[in-house]
Amino acid sequence: MSVKFINLTKKSFLKNSPLFKIISLDRVDSYLGDNPCLWFSNLEYWNDAFEKRFVEMKYKKGSKLLDYPLKNKIFCTCFSDQRICEAQWYVYSGNKSIADCIGLKINRIKLLEILEKYSIQHNNDVYIGKVEYQTTTEIISSVSKNSFLNKGKKKFDINDRNSQLRLLLLKRNAFIYEDEIRIFIIRNENQLDTASRGISMSCHCKANELVQEVIMNPQFAILDNLKKRLETPLGKATSSGKGFGFELIKDSMGKPHPRVVVSRLYDYQHSKYIEL
Repeated sequence: MSVKFINLTKKSFLKNSPLFKIISLDRVDSYLGDNPCLWFSNLEYWNDAFEKRFVEMKYKKGSKLLDYPLKNKIFCTCFSDQRICEAQWYVYSGNKSIADCIGLKINRIKLLEILEKYSIQHNNDVYIGKVEYQTTTEIISSVSKNSFLNKGKKKFDINDRNSQLRLLLLKRNAFIYEDEIRIFIIRNENQLDTASRGISMSCHCKANELVQEVIMNPQFAILDNLKKRLETPLGKATSSGKGFGFELIKDSMGKPHPRVVVSRLYDYQHSKYIEL
C-alpha cells in the first residue's frame, strides 16, 4: 500500500525541499527524542471550528442527511512548504508566547519513507495533499459550485474518497502565507476508537535523519540552555537531560554548519538608528 497524493504529485512533492513545521516546547521530546514520533490529530479535536466544519456537518443528498464518511476515521498532521514566517510563530503558539515554540526543517525523502512503511505495516491509507486557498464565500457555497471540488468531468461525490479529502484541503485566503501541506491517515473499521484524540506514529529512525535543522525563534536568543541541549551529541548526558544530537555538521565545502539556528527575523532591532 503506497502513499497517495492529492492536488500535487509525488514528483512535485519531492522536488521542493525541505518542509517546515512549528511545534510547542512540550512536544520537543516527541519529535526529537530517541524514538521520534509524528502526531496526527483526530479532526474532531481541531481548534478551528471553520476548518473542521466539513467533518462535523451533515450532507444533504436528496431527502437524506448524511454524516461525513470519514468522521473519526481520519487523522491529520500539517507542514509548510515555506520557511517559517513571523505570522506562523504567532498562530502556532496559540495563547502562549512565541518563545514557547520551535521550528523544524524536515527531510521530505525521509518523511515519505516513514509514511510508506507505516501504510504497509498498519494497512492504513495515507494521503499527502496540497492545501487549496479560496475566499470564505467560495468555501461556504454549495460544494457542487466549488471549482476545486469539481474538476472538469470529475464532479463532487460525497461517497468518493478523493472528494472527501479535497474538502479537507480547502482553507481561507487569510492563511495563504502558510503554503500548507496536509498528511492524512485513514484507519480501517476494525481499528477505530472514536474517543482517540490522535495517532502517534513512530518514525523508527534517529531524530536528525528526519529533522535537518531546528529553528529557534528570535526570542530564544537568551535561552542558551535549550540551545545547548539540542546541540549536544546523542548519548551524552547534560545538566538539562539527554541531548538531541544536532551537533555541527559540514557542508560540501567543509564549512561547519549548525543544526540549531536562531531566526534572524528581528536582527534589524540591533541597529543604532534608522536611515532617513
